[in-house]
Amino acid sequence: MMKLCVKGFSIFLSFCLLAGIFPISGASAANGEVFEKQIMNGAADPFVLLHEGNYYMTFTQVDRIDIFKSADLADIANGEVTRAFTPPANGWGSKNIWAPKLHRINDKWYLYYTADDGVDANHRMYVLENESPDPMSGTWVSKGEVVNMPDIFAIDGNTFEHNGTYYFVWSTRTNGIMELWIDAMIDPLTVRGEAVVISTPTHDWEKIAGGVNEGPAILKRNGRIFMTFSATGCQSPDYSLGMLTAEDTADLLDPASWSKSPAPVFSKNPEENVYGPGHNSFTTSPDGTEDWLVYHANSRPDAGCTGARGTRVQKIEWNEDGTPDFGRPSAVQILVKCQAGRYEAEDARYNRSVVQNHNQNASCGSHVGNIDFNDSYVEFSQIYAARAGTYVLKIAYAHGMDRSSYQVTVNDRPAVELSLPSTGWGNWKEASLNVELDRGMNTIRLAKGLHFSEVDYIYVEPLNVPDGGEEGALQAKVDEIRLLDQSLYTEESWEIIPKSLAAADALLADSQANQHQLDTAFDVLTGAVAKLEWRQKPVSEGPAIVDAKIVDGRANRLVLTFDQAIVLNHARGFYLLGTKGPIMVTSANYRVEEDGRRLLLHLTSEAQAGEVLSLSYLPELGSIKTVDGHAMDEYVGKRVSNRSKPAPTSLTTTNISYDVVELTWEAPPYEVEGYKIYRDGVEVGDTAETAYTDKRLAPGSSYDYKVTAYDAAGNESESSLSIQVQTKHLPVNSHTGIGVIAPEEHKVDTAEGMTTLTVNDKKLLQDILASESTSVRFELTNIGDTAAKTIILSKQGLELLREHNRLIEIRNGNVMLLLPEEWLDPDQIKDELKIMLEVERLLSAVEGFAPVSGKIQISAMSGGERLYWDKSIQVVYSGLDANRSPSVAAYTFEERAKTWKYVGGNLDRFNGAFSFDIHPFVPFSVLQYFSLFKDVDASHWADEAIGQLAMRGYMHGVGNDSFAPDDRLTRAMFVTLMNRLLGLEEVAYEGQFSDVKEGAWYASSIATAHKAGIMNGKGTGMFPEGYITREEMAAMVMRALEAGGVDGAVDPGNAAFADNGQISDWARDMVNNVAAVGIMTGKLNNRFDPQAHATRAEAAVIVYRMIQLM
Repeated sequence: MMKLCVKGFSIFLSFCLLAGIFPISGASAANGEVFEKQIMNGAADPFVLLHEGNYYMTFTQVDRIDIFKSADLADIANGEVTRAFTPPANGWGSKNIWAPKLHRINDKWYLYYTADDGVDANHRMYVLENESPDPMSGTWVSKGEVVNMPDIFAIDGNTFEHNGTYYFVWSTRTNGIMELWIDAMIDPLTVRGEAVVISTPTHDWEKIAGGVNEGPAILKRNGRIFMTFSATGCQSPDYSLGMLTAEDTADLLDPASWSKSPAPVFSKNPEENVYGPGHNSFTTSPDGTEDWLVYHANSRPDAGCTGARGTRVQKIEWNEDGTPDFGRPSAVQILVKCQAGRYEAEDARYNRSVVQNHNQNASCGSHVGNIDFNDSYVEFSQIYAARAGTYVLKIAYAHGMDRSSYQVTVNDRPAVELSLPSTGWGNWKEASLNVELDRGMNTIRLAKGLHFSEVDYIYVEPLNVPDGGEEGALQAKVDEIRLLDQSLYTEESWEIIPKSLAAADALLADSQANQHQLDTAFDVLTGAVAKLEWRQKPVSEGPAIVDAKIVDGRANRLVLTFDQAIVLNHARGFYLLGTKGPIMVTSANYRVEEDGRRLLLHLTSEAQAGEVLSLSYLPELGSIKTVDGHAMDEYVGKRVSNRSKPAPTSLTTTNISYDVVELTWEAPPYEVEGYKIYRDGVEVGDTAETAYTDKRLAPGSSYDYKVTAYDAAGNESESSLSIQVQTKHLPVNSHTGIGVIAPEEHKVDTAEGMTTLTVNDKKLLQDILASESTSVRFELTNIGDTAAKTIILSKQGLELLREHNRLIEIRNGNVMLLLPEEWLDPDQIKDELKIMLEVERLLSAVEGFAPVSGKIQISAMSGGERLYWDKSIQVVYSGLDANRSPSVAAYTFEERAKTWKYVGGNLDRFNGAFSFDIHPFVPFSVLQYFSLFKDVDASHWADEAIGQLAMRGYMHGVGNDSFAPDDRLTRAMFVTLMNRLLGLEEVAYEGQFSDVKEGAWYASSIATAHKAGIMNGKGTGMFPEGYITREEMAAMVMRALEAGGVDGAVDPGNAAFADNGQISDWARDMVNNVAAVGIMTGKLNNRFDPQAHATRAEAAVIVYRMIQLM
């Protein structure tokens, strides 16, 4: 059964409903589909040409140029495709092939494209020629670079004819700025060599992410020539179209003939989740009555210049003054087709291969390509066979070679070569091979054979299917029951099991058994197991499934919820046993969510709402256990549920940082009580607003978000469409620049314990021009073995950095520092700039900490004087063990006190890097905290919170290596903790409180907290030495949150606690508020215990929760 997965389904549904009510007239009705969906996934820089009734399309594929052809532009992804160009292995024009454009000139076809040799600065314009009447046939011949162009960086070349002359227009980079140049052509291969600049970035919107004018496209109408171009860098969601206009009687080589639009003519539309629309081309409707804009765009603001960009089409309207009106980019549907029963290549394991997603014709919109190396392969490790025997393996493949092959291996048996006839790139065909499969799980690997081929999916079918029904479900149920231990059950209840198994075995052996007989035997076995009685029921400590739900209405996505956190031990043998047979879970497609209780399964076939499923796996391949090692021993079937209430819509992000994501959405059309926010399938928040901020995320990590609504009765809606969000990466390797210093390029000296790098200005300029990075990296790791190293930059070198807007980045071993622009300030730097970096080995730090880095200090001098700036520098320390977790932090060294002061930072577990901002000229280090408290071990309920506060210096031990977690703490102790948390500047005590003595250790803390509104007391009494109660603590917490700028207030409503009457009137709202925001919770039997004295452990947990909230 075929299913259609629609990203943006709510939009698609709305269109379908409207189309059924309101008539759509004219050409737009006939061509409507082309405007409603993304016509090519993963396709940036699209160029579309309509020629003799067919559309031809090219786009950036980086390592090749394919031409797509279709009479229907909406279906061009599924049309004919041919390979026009495969670059040489290396050399000029072999790498980074961008923005090919197809033109028909003088009865020949030409493809203009840009490429380099792997060095960005070497991008030049190239051209291919084909004499065939059809660009899909004949031979494309490389004509090399476009002749007579300036020998500098050039991309995005395009050509157009006007008054008998062809013109060539392109983008080039001078002084770090991307400009549009134009020249007349002598012939399709040659320009005159008289290029002029017609556009340079001048407006702010052209310079948001670097000054960029690129991607020119030409539209001639109404006595004028309109030239659109893309402005600012494609990494920005503000990438947009500007427009130049010239009269058709003007001299097009005169820059004065062109006028620029003062604002973008086509830009992002966040309300419809359209970002970075640009790099367009123009075409028309098939009948020529409509002008169409073809462009690429993203559906997320953070997608940038990635493969997430897709090609879209929008109709152009015309203003009364004859100028084009491009409107705003509309929402589109991103469609992919998936078929149940297939094992998708993108879900398999693959080595030295790449998942590609530009071809909608591929199953599920993706396939695996670049299987180009001797060790490249795609491995499907969970191919289920209900019985051993011969099966037909079907492989969907595509290639444009004369011939190709795969080396096919099944279960480590000798490889068999499967020959693959040519299909044309992107034209998927199925090849067949008979293979022997074992009963149960099998592994099939497709390795590179002759030449190259891409793979989309595989599936297997029995070679000889017995007459009758499908026996897979019954066979799996029999296998499962044979694993039961008879000794655990009563003889009376077990008596029916052998008889039922014998009947099932007979049916499985009977090739004439029909489906009704097989289903009846399945039901009998299921019922027999349900009636088993324990001799003595064992106490099961293993996990049990409590819920099964279809995800987002997609029947091949299922979430199982367990009663406790689970651990998967090499669990490669999952399948779900249902009424239609085993539903396999591929090895690449299961995931335990963050809370450990939810298991997200991607299925090879569909589950149905209302179907009873049980989770099973082959024991020899793995197990499902609790965190403390108890195995799952009951496989109770759970009925699959699917919600019916409409979901929230238009889920999007409004801000993304390294560790914070801000979400907004629109309410569904009914009375909503609140919303649940899910991250990667796990509920992480609940709010009454249509916005939510998710904090403390991992930098450089991808997350899937969705939102549900619930009404006053607690009925939860369908999930919103999920969005994928990528938090910003820590800048471990995000800048390029000088790289490893070569002595012949820069002067390196070592003397008196100092290695000095004197920068060669000429080489510095070459490195600046060769990279579009925002910084230049000085790589000191491999020069000298001294602890101290110096970089010397001349005034000319500093001027080059300022002129090209480059910052200074320094890397020495695991330490990377990015210096702010103030370090290039000409008012402070008298002559040359000397930057000194010293890394002193740390043998020890302080008790309870271990050094991760050395003691690091950076300083600067000019004219013999030390320089000082206030702005922090960015530091990244890389090469960390990802398991160091939150116990790593940055600290500065206070020379006078000889102590380390907590700074903090962000750990990127995926990159093993730790980033933080530090004040310059102060020694700092990265340290790891180890708890020294003998009375708080890893099993203590407050262990994490106590450790986090100790490493921050907020709480300390009480002596004798003890923390005394159960000791009570005084009001003065807790208010001092609040002051430290908020970083309040201490206020001098002036004797204003009757019970606070001058000189008391807490006097200034009490005065500071009182001034900030955290501590009130009664009259002039503060009661500093009285033990703090839980309700007093709740009040101080809420006041501290307010003082710290956090709005913790909610509608307290009715009291949430059973002992509400024991809460003082003045504290009741604050108690309910502090519970509502999750900082303080109740005790047993829903009691808050307001008059109880709080312990040090409780205080640690509460303050740690405040840190997380703030």
